[in-house]
Amino acid sequence: MKPGDHYMKIVEWSEEEECYIGTAPGLISGVIHGDSEIGVYRELLETVEQTVRLCQKEGRTLPPPDLPAKKKPARRGTDEPFLRLMEIGGPAVLRLLGVAPDEADKYRFRAVVLKEKRIEPDIEGFPLLEARDGRVFIEFQGYADRFLRYRLMANVMRGCESEKYRGRVSAAIIYTDRAWKDAALPLTLFGERPECGLAGCFTEKVLTDYTEEQLKSADPRLVVLAPFTVPREQGKKSLISKGRVWKEEVGRVYPAHSVPDALNVMGLFILNRFRGMTREEVIAMLNFDLMDTVAGRQIYDEGMEKGMEKGVEKGMEKGVEKGMEKGMEKGMEKGMEKGMEKGMEKGMEKGMEKGVEKGVKKGMEKGVKKGVKKGHIDNAREMLTDVLWERFGIVPEDVTRKIYAVGRRDVLKRLVIHAVRCGNMGDFEKMLSGMTAE
Repeated sequence: MKPGDHYMKIVEWSEEEECYIGTAPGLISGVIHGDSEIGVYRELLETVEQTVRLCQKEGRTLPPPDLPAKKKPARRGTDEPFLRLMEIGGPAVLRLLGVAPDEADKYRFRAVVLKEKRIEPDIEGFPLLEARDGRVFIEFQGYADRFLRYRLMANVMRGCESEKYRGRVSAAIIYTDRAWKDAALPLTLFGERPECGLAGCFTEKVLTDYTEEQLKSADPRLVVLAPFTVPREQGKKSLISKGRVWKEEVGRVYPAHSVPDALNVMGLFILNRFRGMTREEVIAMLNFDLMDTVAGRQIYDEGMEKGMEKGVEKGMEKGVEKGMEKGMEKGMEKGMEKGMEKGMEKGMEKGMEKGVEKGVKKGMEKGVKKGVKKGHIDNAREMLTDVLWERFGIVPEDVTRKIYAVGRRDVLKRLVIHAVRCGNMGDFEKMLSGMTAE
């Protein structure tokens, strides 16, 4: 935990000044002002960190934090990236909820202003999309909350009451995992009275129920939610490869001025879902350093703390820490040296033969009709990148691009053998450049 985390951050509406004021009791008092409660909160976080760093640099003792006794730590999770997604792609979210494209494009993001409302420190707010035809309140849920549906219903009521709004209203919950939906209690305040009609009030979607293609078919901009279609236990090298593809798609579907925000949103979702990702791996994936943002540092720090305590779920505690560290260190050192040298030369030939036989059978069963030749080439490319990963670590993006530009299986096979024998990545790149130039 950083020193600045000990100070409570409060954003509240000032009747006298007619704006939001941000304070950190014991450290900062009423110096942050603005029209947006979310914007003031973000600026307050930056100011607290800068103030703490200045005190430490000058050798001054930090003032004691003015914190309430034993308050349950807040969850940051997916709140802030989802708010940013609503800002840059609200209509895309509505399309996921089933709203017609021409209707979805009429809506714009805003937040309901509630007097006396505090954000301390969780960014909850009441995000909504608004058009002349009505309002849509949306909750983005990334953890278990039994009373989620009750809370959203209360937010809708309070939001309408605060602005005396009497128009059409709808509400939706987007869960990042099926478990969070299963944990939420149904709305049963009035028992079985049919005239109340609370049970069907919300549209609910679970991101893990979708494939990447299904999300993009709803709206291509939803590629930023693609990380939730990937299992949590996805291998890092595969995840980094996917991330690079997602990055390219973000550049195509978002206008240039929105691309940095979209990459930031997607990166924060990646950090939230895959808590074991390191800063270097995120940079390698997106060529974008999320640690330059407050939200990125907070989500990363939170993931590191939870990862150390519990690991990435129960299997990561026992399997990754012991199996990956000891098994990979000892097994890979001996197995890769001896097995890769002797086994790959013979194993590649036999493995390719058996792999093709099994691949054709499985491919036929699943309906893959795009050709065995392409499948063989894809398998060879993947095996080549696997060998490079195991021998030299993260594969540079330009090397990956050149590998996937090779369309001949015999060339790929020679590259695999060279990858096993070469001394370093530089030697391999020279061989690759020479063979691709043929």
